[in-house]
Amino acid sequence: MALLPVTDALELSLPLRTGVAPFAVECDAARGSADQLFLDADRGALAFQWRIFEEVLDERHPLLERVKFLAILGANLLTLSRRTRLAGAARQLWREAHELWGRQLSPALARHGIQPPTLEVSPTAETLAALWTSSRIDRPELRDRPVQPRDPLARRGDDLFAAIRARDVLLHHPYDAFDPVVDLIRQAAVDPAVTAIAITLYRTDRDSPIAEALLDALRRGKRVQAVVELRAKHDEENNARWAATLRHAGAHVTCGIVGLKVHAKLAVIDRREAGATRRYVHVSSGNYHTGTSRTYTDIALLTCDGTIGSDAARVFDFLAGRVDAPTFERLLVAPFGMRRRLRDLVAREIDCSRAGLGGHIVMKMNALTDRDVIRQLYQASRAGVRVDVIVRGVCCLRPGVPGLSERVHVRSIVGRFLEHSRVWYFRNGGNARVYIGSADLRPRNLDRRVEVMVPLDDASLVESVRGPILETYLADTVSARVLRPDGRYVRLRPRAGEPAVSSQQAFLEPLVRGVA
Repeated sequence: MALLPVTDALELSLPLRTGVAPFAVECDAARGSADQLFLDADRGALAFQWRIFEEVLDERHPLLERVKFLAILGANLLTLSRRTRLAGAARQLWREAHELWGRQLSPALARHGIQPPTLEVSPTAETLAALWTSSRIDRPELRDRPVQPRDPLARRGDDLFAAIRARDVLLHHPYDAFDPVVDLIRQAAVDPAVTAIAITLYRTDRDSPIAEALLDALRRGKRVQAVVELRAKHDEENNARWAATLRHAGAHVTCGIVGLKVHAKLAVIDRREAGATRRYVHVSSGNYHTGTSRTYTDIALLTCDGTIGSDAARVFDFLAGRVDAPTFERLLVAPFGMRRRLRDLVAREIDCSRAGLGGHIVMKMNALTDRDVIRQLYQASRAGVRVDVIVRGVCCLRPGVPGLSERVHVRSIVGRFLEHSRVWYFRNGGNARVYIGSADLRPRNLDRRVEVMVPLDDASLVESVRGPILETYLADTVSARVLRPDGRYVRLRPRAGEPAVSSQQAFLEPLVRGVA
């Protein structure tokens, strides 16, 4: 479905009151100033909070889900209020939320026999703790229906290694179960043929079944390398506890690299087969966390491709200090060449467009702020490439500017699940290339973090990402907001006579119907 013209879109129910006047876009594509070429990141952060507030306002959500969104909003505003430039606007938005709480949400909770907490006019840690507690009350009738996810491997207790040898497996959480990942690590722990497990733990459960499986593997004499990131915001204490527990049990534990945060979501299992080592690899946009696997949308690959396995092992060699400057054949790894490889992929799309083969790029992520990447996407637009960007949060790319970005379309989707998946699609003259993994397109992700994006080789998996997943997001006319050149977001609605499309609901419908 094509994007609606802005005249057919719904304005935000609440304006973005940041004191910044709408920007009149008049710039020379080659010589525009930074203010003309790029949207302001701080204003984008505030715009994202207004989109979350719209979810609080949306009475289609069950009551406790609206309280959950308010808790998320409050946590974000608490962080933004510490940034001087944003403090006033953050406090103003919280006052709007406070008014909504007193007028609607608090009385509604009371009518359902739930004691509502008292909110402060400004968010505090104590206020947010009360909101989270209220949102998690066990009242199923006031919550979204639980998801009954598919198990793509459709087995229990079978040989997962044989299943992965038979074909690469794509997982789209929460619509696909996280169980295969947990079960794979558990099976690796007890399998006599498995000699080693390496894994990155950026966030994990307080009572983690994956960490427990690693401890089991250590008891059985297997080598375990765990890279535990101690600077994962809000999870520092939990991660430090697991790092100490695993180290005490005999694991080789590293806690990040000086100057680099380890944000990659990666696991490698070494298994002896027919006298040689075969590596089984899991690469994901999501953490090894059973809780977030049910509430975040993430995408992951299970594979035993030999080259990908060698590349993944080299990532862990670097993280363990065994190599200083690794190179990779298939994986895109930041800060080791991901930026250059991305530039090459965009340039290839430009070449295809100029050769009359058509050009199309689709990129889904949490944030797009890197100016070099944005300039490359502007160049692709000017060369005739269509660029569709799905950004949950902050976007500094200014779309729809004649002569600069008129073929670039940006949308944001906020809904029941936190959109956390990262996907890059390049049409590549009809021989599509798709990458999935952990990287957002921000300077810190490309230059100051260890990130991994993995290519999909199986043509059926490439098609399933391009079609049922990305096309569904691009067809959304219920949850999607489109970004205008002046930085404002407007909500889409279906054209006359067309059905409304909610991407998350479309992914859920087969599960509700019981279709595997």
